[in-house]
Amino acid sequence: MRRPAEAAGPVRPSARMPVARRTAPLRPGRGLRLGLLAVSLGAAGTLTAQDFDGDAIPDAIEEQGWYVAAGGSPQRQDVWVECDYMPGTVRKRPTVRRRAEGVFARAPVPGGIALHLSFDDAIPFEAQWGDVGTAGGFMATFDRALEERDRSFDVAPFTGADAETMRPYVHYCVYVESIGGGGVSGYSFGIPGDLFVVAVGQYRGEVRPGLLRAGETGILLHELGHNLGLTHGGAAPLAHSPYKPNHLSVMSYLYAWAFVRLDGERAEYFPYWDYSRAESGLLHEKRLREEKGVVVPEAVTVADTPRGDRLLGLFYCADDTFRAFFFNFRLDFDCDGVVEPGRVKADINRDGARSSLGRGQDDWSHLIFGTAGLGASRSPVLLDPLTELRRPDVERLVRTDRALRTTRITRPERP
Repeated sequence: MRRPAEAAGPVRPSARMPVARRTAPLRPGRGLRLGLLAVSLGAAGTLTAQDFDGDAIPDAIEEQGWYVAAGGSPQRQDVWVECDYMPGTVRKRPTVRRRAEGVFARAPVPGGIALHLSFDDAIPFEAQWGDVGTAGGFMATFDRALEERDRSFDVAPFTGADAETMRPYVHYCVYVESIGGGGVSGYSFGIPGDLFVVAVGQYRGEVRPGLLRAGETGILLHELGHNLGLTHGGAAPLAHSPYKPNHLSVMSYLYAWAFVRLDGERAEYFPYWDYSRAESGLLHEKRLREEKGVVVPEAVTVADTPRGDRLLGLFYCADDTFRAFFFNFRLDFDCDGVVEPGRVKADINRDGARSSLGRGQDDWSHLIFGTAGLGASRSPVLLDPLTELRRPDVERLVRTDRALRTTRITRPERP
């Protein structure tokens, strides 16, 4: 049985690396290794033109006609993903592809990032494809995922010798009905890594159809985010805390299935996703300022949609519910019905403690490219599967969805 093992680090160029010129400055004090790509430094510590767009795919490949014909470019960062699927587990594949690729196209870098998502082969349906809930079951599921990749990974959309050339640069995923583990809805076998599973089909009939369809995209983006080095909570000290209200990202459990917007006098989940775009204000659960609320740059609270939807946040209340709130407005953190002056204490991220939540991270600038070259998804970091989205989390999602659609929300006063 093959097991995940540590590997040499993948590429971590800045997601903000400019693409208008043939070299880009390295971050001070940070060494760079471009996966399997050799890197040389020029004058003043600049990265040479071997991979000037910073996506860890060598220019020698990206400048080939077959690569450009497939939609790639040496002047824009490319991320390639092939997904195989069980029938019924991802009903509208063109919609998922359009939505997921749209998220990367909106990345806050010149020209965006090109996600190339291919749905390739249908695999036989099984009600439960594995069980990540136990140590033995997890390793068996991991081994099965590797075997499925060995059998079904075609490196789509490439063919022949071109596919073999691109094999180290393409992520592989599989949509299945269930992987056990108490209802785990998806899993990435490495942070960073190159292999992940989406398993939202098990919630058919429990989650309303529109939100289930959204989850087919959201969980893909969540697990791909892990492959690209992102964590649930972003910045330390709680990088793996999944319910930080100041981390407006698809990596948060709060927004993994879908983001929340203001629709008239109500909040609602809607099919929109993003990785966090800016660092947010510091939160400490022993020193919460209700008159200040959750502070984020104002620009990130407006969705890139035709009508510029107002994005809302969610936070946890002690009655095991999540409530919608306006960023940068007064907020009743302790859910007692009163916005109090001074400081209050409350567990707003549902971890049973009152501690520092740190800041929300700018996810886009922390993407790690080159992780597809990790081969068997070897990684120095593996999440405990029982910390991933499970049935209790999805049940809270359903309750929150119902509450949002039946509860009026009013805009509070500015701090």
